Amino acid sequence: MRVRVMAEYESYPLWRERRNGVTNVSPESLGLPVELAAQLDAWASQFDSTLDVGDPANSGFTDPSQERTFYAEGLVLAKGVAEALGEEAEVVFYDGSDSTLKSRVARRRARRSSRADGSTGDANGP
Repeated sequence: MRVRVMAEYESYPLWRERRNGVTNVSPESLGLPVELAAQLDAWASQFDSTLDVGDPANSGFTDPSQERTFYAEGLVLAKGVAEALGEEAEVVFYDGSDSTLKSRVARRRARRSSRADGSTGDANGP
């Protein structure tokens, strides 16, 4: 299973990729822990708060530091999703600023094997 963590207005921040396309899915439908589901919902709500319904082209974060913080929090959540879903899932994180893949969240197996060789197991940092 491949899951995207990606903010989109008025949607769950989770997307399940399948051969015939991508489906927006709830945290509960993936069996994620209640606390993680609540954190994902809060993250999505924070993104929704930047929507300007009267002028959608004017939507988005007004403060670049708030936007950076938002996406950094999203990456942490994506790592939590990967941990919760286990080895059978590949989780990817998309930075909504340009809709391109920003970080592939490592599978559990990769983290375990890197720990065996003495590294930290974090594919995105020390």
